[in-house]
Amino acid sequence: MRTAVMTVVAALAGAALVSGPFAWAEPEPYLVGRGISDVTGPAAENGMMGYSKFDQKTTGIAQRLRSRAYVVVDRANGKRVAYVNADLAMIFRAVQEGVLAKLQAKYGNTYTRENLLLSATHTHSGPGGQSHNLAYNLSILGMQPQALAAVVDGITESVVEAHEDLKPGSISLGVGELTNASVNRSRVAFDRNPDKAAFPQGIDPQMTVLKFKQSGDDVGAISWFATHNTSVTNANTLISPDNKGYAAYQWEHDDKGVRYLDNTAGFVAAFPNTNAGDMSPNLNLKPGSGPTENEWENTRIIGERQNRKAQEIYNGATAPVSGGVDYRQTFVDMSAVQVDGRFTSDGKSGTTCSGVVGASTIAGSVEDGPAIPGFSEGMQSPWKKLFEPLQMEVPQWLRDCQFPKASLSATPSAPRRPQ
Repeated sequence: MRTAVMTVVAALAGAALVSGPFAWAEPEPYLVGRGISDVTGPAAENGMMGYSKFDQKTTGIAQRLRSRAYVVVDRANGKRVAYVNADLAMIFRAVQEGVLAKLQAKYGNTYTRENLLLSATHTHSGPGGQSHNLAYNLSILGMQPQALAAVVDGITESVVEAHEDLKPGSISLGVGELTNASVNRSRVAFDRNPDKAAFPQGIDPQMTVLKFKQSGDDVGAISWFATHNTSVTNANTLISPDNKGYAAYQWEHDDKGVRYLDNTAGFVAAFPNTNAGDMSPNLNLKPGSGPTENEWENTRIIGERQNRKAQEIYNGATAPVSGGVDYRQTFVDMSAVQVDGRFTSDGKSGTTCSGVVGASTIAGSVEDGPAIPGFSEGMQSPWKKLFEPLQMEVPQWLRDCQFPKASLSATPSAPRRPQ
């Protein structure tokens, strides 16, 4: 996922970073805009997305969820990119299609699938039901139109604000390390990786910060860092953007004086995730534990650590970004990815295969939040009866391909047998 971060940086800058004593960059070579809007959604009786608990339904709001948008335009040729980071568990195609439909109704083909990038902070404490895919709606008990509408409308509004906010501006880049906001929750598995030496602490400590200015004034930042947004546990039923949302709120509201109900533009600070896979904020390797035993205090501390490090990097981000604005779009068939023999159990090269819901998926994470009782990570004895009513039998070829994973059910899209 570091590649994804740098892809955004390259998209904003045509991959040209100019620094050093002989650096030259045209003053304010871009138009820069930023926007922010609410995407909170139903605060009562809506299934929550992230932990896959059927009984976890919203009962109120601890902190509102927001969408943060940035638009950058090349002043030389008019090419642009829009980047959005929202306080959500995931971004689904249903959301993308809804946002694009609204933006294109207002701006024509100015924003497309190619130049609009939507991302999520991966909070596990927000309303769910924004997908058209059964797999993501099971624990929510179905798609929730009200939740989907809140997200689509909020993201669209944030992009519109950024679009209308465009002014001559500049971008610079900074990189640093944060080592006390994550821990590897699967260290035994990690230690079997052939390239583990690249990360001696078992974590990826890199934080990458983009700094946005308009006419010399600081107006926004995007701070990429890998840690799960799971400081708040699965026993919680209050809507929360978790540690990354707290980091953004602290920088914007407490440090920059932003008041979200004002119509005036303020500083916009986004904290997207990078390769968060097994990076947990629960430093004691159990839900809601570490640095303290209070989940809300942990949310504040881990969020503040990200904010303080991001501002330190931001203040030292002196490498100007220059070059043309461009974008690339790539589709990857995740059921047919070549896997090098270094990463397989038998040392032979192979490929991935179509997806299944496995026992470990249903189990959740011991360190961040178990899901359905009776399932544990790594178990290989499927509980077939639980899935028999869904009539989603897993074909034998797919079971063989997924072995030794316990394959409980095929994903709703029809499995594609390898040719």
